[in-house]
Amino acid sequence: MSQIMSGFRKEKEKAGYISVIKIHSGTNFGRWWRPGKKTDGPREARLFFKRLYHQQPSVELSPLETEAEVLQVLEELASEADASKLFPKHLLPKSKRFPQINSVPAIDFFVQLVMKDVEMIPETISRDNLNLEERRALKELKDLKEVIIKPSDKGGNIVVWSVKAYEREMMRQLKDSSCYRKLTFNPLSKFRLELFDLLELAVSNGILTSKQRDGLWNEDPTVASIYLLPKIHKDPVTPPGRPIVSGVNGLCDPISKFIDFHLKSLVETLPSFLKDTTDVLKKLDGLQLEENMALVTCDVESLYTSIRHQNGLEAVSYFLRNSDLDLDLFTGHRYGGVLCAPYANLFLGLWERDVFLTDPHPLSQGVVSWWRYIDDILMVWQGSEFELEQFIGILNSNVKNIKLTYKYKTRRI
Repeated sequence: MSQIMSGFRKEKEKAGYISVIKIHSGTNFGRWWRPGKKTDGPREARLFFKRLYHQQPSVELSPLETEAEVLQVLEELASEADASKLFPKHLLPKSKRFPQINSVPAIDFFVQLVMKDVEMIPETISRDNLNLEERRALKELKDLKEVIIKPSDKGGNIVVWSVKAYEREMMRQLKDSSCYRKLTFNPLSKFRLELFDLLELAVSNGILTSKQRDGLWNEDPTVASIYLLPKIHKDPVTPPGRPIVSGVNGLCDPISKFIDFHLKSLVETLPSFLKDTTDVLKKLDGLQLEENMALVTCDVESLYTSIRHQNGLEAVSYFLRNSDLDLDLFTGHRYGGVLCAPYANLFLGLWERDVFLTDPHPLSQGVVSWWRYIDDILMVWQGSEFELEQFIGILNSNVKNIKLTYKYKTRRI
């Protein structure tokens, strides 16, 4: 059914239409119009379904001739529910089975329900919510070549950044040879071959099925791009940038999502784990600061770019060995952008274990509570600010390239 609705959606998108509402929960069928023009939704939907009823599936599709076959497919999908606990369902290749809808009463009934809703769509179209002057100003702002408009790294603000300042900050970061180096060739072909061999090995060893392998392989990957988000909370005038490497649709994007699917459950078991703002408020609810106690916030400087692969893999391996997950699923070592958060979380999680359990320093007794959201740490400290400064200095004396900055407040943060 999703293929049917997707077909209608794509036809309209090609014609320049936009969708603004959903008619049926769980479907992608929507109301379509061109802004500023009248629409005849019922007529357009009838024409679409009429063409659909009479078209034949392409040679690549396996038609379902009877309702019994449709039910069989539904049973197969239901049987995959348990398998989805080990392999994310959204990564599997899309089904190529397509029903002859004019021979399945259930689908015909669905079409009738859709048409009933479509006929209730009013013919009149709402006016543009921007007047002509506002629309012109928006276009001029969009066409400006001297500025770059980005969301801020934190706080949800919109930042207008001059192109020169943006490029200057980008070059400052790219010149850091400890994090970046200029390539003399495109390594994509080499990585494709390594990933292909890895997936084939997984299939031959019974770790993955052929269908799962196909879901983890990207035949036409996009080259990753880098951009910056301004950290105006650190410097509102000349903000440093947080580098974001976008690996969407990259070679390792599917397999990164697969590994992230499993590793995020390990992250949630960390003693310091914070889920979101609500989780922070729950932990702070009812907290009473005694004498000589303070709230401390710490930030791990440049966390993602400072993780050495050896240390990151050591942390992931440690938590995998001490979990109930099937270790055979994790034989790769190349990660994409989606995996950054759990990878970094586990890296710091192992470091925290060393700090507080394996080899604790006497000053660590001053930590009453320690919570962390990726690279942001919230701590309840009992002791003097001088002792805290000493403790932070000890934490920064490590071989894992971890550096903390902190803020100390006695009553609020």
